Amino acid sequence: TSEPNRYFKNKHYFQNRFKNKNLIIHRISVFDHKEKFIIKSLVGIKYFLDGQIKIFKINPDFIIASSARLVSGLLAYVSSIVLKIKYALDLRDLFGSFINEYSKKNYILKVIAFLILKAEKKVIENANTVNLVSPGFQLYLRKKNIKIKNVSYFTNGIDNLFLNNFRKKKFQTKKKLTLTYAGNVGYGQKLDVILHYV
Repeated sequence: TSEPNRYFKNKHYFQNRFKNKNLIIHRISVFDHKEKFIIKSLVGIKYFLDGQIKIFKINPDFIIASSARLVSGLLAYVSSIVLKIKYALDLRDLFGSFINEYSKKNYILKVIAFLILKAEKKVIENANTVNLVSPGFQLYLRKKNIKIKNVSYFTNGIDNLFLNNFRKKKFQTKKKLTLTYAGNVGYGQKLDVILHYV
């Protein structure tokens, strides 16, 4: 994983290597990109190269990549080829879809988007199994003719693990509640479940 970039001011609190029993976390140093596209891309390249070196040193038997950014998936894909092992992909976001929308008015970005979409297709299709945070992702994948060997759905929304803490408590109120929700509306957010328990 990378250092938590959003807490840049407190970086001195984080160790680059953390061990607890059988768990070892390696944090890769990244510089502050301030959400600027070019700098963010350079950070991604640095993360990829440093991550590749760490993976080769660890020499794992299997890789699981959580990929909100394409670079994590690419890291798993390239490592799986070099080390001749399988990998699983937890797809948290569709990076190709985002870059495709972002690049519509810029010819150079269109070329970059084309290459990214090709890379994304390779990463997803070569995974041993792919988890999607929403069944809605399947529509995008079918449209792009991306085939998945094995698929599962574990959302990042409200589920039983989250709700079990609230089921044990009884909330009583005489006032009428007004609920405001700001954010994405989709299968992953489980708004129907939230409203059921409010």
